[in-house]
Amino acid sequence: MSGSRKRRLHLANALGVTCVAATCFLAACGSDSDGDPNTSKAGAAGSNGKAGSGSAGKAGGATAGSGGSSAGNNGQAGEENVAGEGGEAGADAGGSGGSTAGSGGSTAGSGGSTAGSGGSTAGSGGTSGSAGSGGAPVVLVPNCVRDTTSGKKIEISTGNDGLFAAAYGPDGLLYAAGYTQPAIATTDDRSTIVVRFTAAGALDPNWGTGGVVTVNVRATAAGLGGLGELPRGLAFQGDKIIVAGTVEAYTTAQTEAVLKDDRDVYVLRLTATGALDATFGDAANPGIHFLPLSTGTVVTNATTGNKSVAGADAQWGLNVLTDKSIIVTAATRSPIPPEGATPRTDSDFAVVKLTENGAQDTAFGLGATGVFTLDIASANASVRTASVLPDGKLIVTGYSTFNGTQRPVIFKLLANGSALDTSFGLFGVFSDAVGSAAEAYGALLQTSGKLVTVGYGRATAANTTSDFLSIRLTANGLLDNTYGASPTTTTPGRTWFDVGGLGDNGRAIVLSDDRPVLFGGGALSTGQVDAVITVLSANGAPLTTFGSPYGCTAYDFGSISDFFWAGAVNPANGKIAAVGLTGHGSAPTDDTDSTYVLIDKP
Repeated sequence: MSGSRKRRLHLANALGVTCVAATCFLAACGSDSDGDPNTSKAGAAGSNGKAGSGSAGKAGGATAGSGGSSAGNNGQAGEENVAGEGGEAGADAGGSGGSTAGSGGSTAGSGGSTAGSGGSTAGSGGTSGSAGSGGAPVVLVPNCVRDTTSGKKIEISTGNDGLFAAAYGPDGLLYAAGYTQPAIATTDDRSTIVVRFTAAGALDPNWGTGGVVTVNVRATAAGLGGLGELPRGLAFQGDKIIVAGTVEAYTTAQTEAVLKDDRDVYVLRLTATGALDATFGDAANPGIHFLPLSTGTVVTNATTGNKSVAGADAQWGLNVLTDKSIIVTAATRSPIPPEGATPRTDSDFAVVKLTENGAQDTAFGLGATGVFTLDIASANASVRTASVLPDGKLIVTGYSTFNGTQRPVIFKLLANGSALDTSFGLFGVFSDAVGSAAEAYGALLQTSGKLVTVGYGRATAANTTSDFLSIRLTANGLLDNTYGASPTTTTPGRTWFDVGGLGDNGRAIVLSDDRPVLFGGGALSTGQVDAVITVLSANGAPLTTFGSPYGCTAYDFGSISDFFWAGAVNPANGKIAAVGLTGHGSAPTDDTDSTYVLIDKP
């Protein structure tokens, strides 16, 4: 895609003083309130190694880039034993700060979960420090009830599998999408799955094979590896099912071996009976459409000489509009500077619109492409989900690191994708620093017209592990000081929720009568992460009638790293389902399984 088709937003230089609009006359600056420019956030950036494995269990990919999420000095995402995010374009061999070691990495490194200075097992000067400098013992204050009986572990295959998206269908049953692989090797070829549950929470024998429909979107050559196939979106188009995800860009070995880690974005459609719908997608791939975004680029670490792929495409969000057209959110490599110059390695926010039958909607986006892209500060964009407002405009979420701080990025896009809605935030974007590090995985509209989010981060630079985070924005894209902390304190507009004094991560959100229901994972004890549901009141205080007295329940499925990645509300009765997967430590010998729980309306 040429630079003339790009809308690019540069937010502030390192001093937070100057804003430059490179193209399309757009400039904006994010606030640095709450930011700590002296705190490293390498775990959230790196060479696009957003979520490498590092004690990640099945959700993490086998990959890590420079400063990937399991590494980095106090890296934002690489908490002890927390499930990774699918290895979003990291290098298989592990770059500087990769998933095996690195400063702050989950296995070794300074502050790592096993050894390191202040590590959870030994640590200089302490016996139970989670990652704190000097190993000061963590005072565990449980804020969550542990439940070992309510959840169900679902073994879809004899190999690794997990669920990452969920929605109730027009038949009133729960559907979920995820992946499966034949074994547990990094050289396995993953496939996309869509499962259907009975009302009792069992796999429905009347759907697919034993309740599972399997589609191998791209079959890779034996031993190629990469574990790239990963769907994160599922939505209904009438009685048909739309699934979106990320998949390997190459099916055979390339001259540059690391190109096995390059990724494309796909969208597929199933009929009501679970068959690929041949009336959808590309002529060469009936039932499936591959999005024409970008290709990753090979980068070489100047110190180690290791090669990795930067800027691989990565899907996260999926929406079906009332006219049955489709919205997909993804990260894609920036194409600037022009062809012939050194390629950019950072990723941009991308919003893509497809017609009902899976063609690019050329009435949307920039330059009749069906794509809107946004670059912020030439930094890597970690793109998450979108919400559709009643007027058809879109709220898109994610996060990025610039001005020395990892911060949420939430922008409002016109319904036709031609431009940002500049009445929102600052020139259409909210990107204020919230605490010393923060992320936004989704934003939903309350009946008041305000937007509540889910994510995680660190409230201050003194925090060594992350907590659940929910912020609320006004309709105009400003922090709402009536949410969360008391307006008389210094940090209104947000709720930090600490599950148990260790590392926590919020990944998904639904609303139950305006009450935010947050899904993710958190630790009540060193060395074990449970799948977590936290329920807040409409104004951001923990709802203590759920998981009494805390507003939080941690579901233990029997592994060291259980996690919820998605949830859905049953429109008939308000009950809430959560899906995810179990996880294991490094070099596991056991496979990981999908998980499910159903709770009453809180």
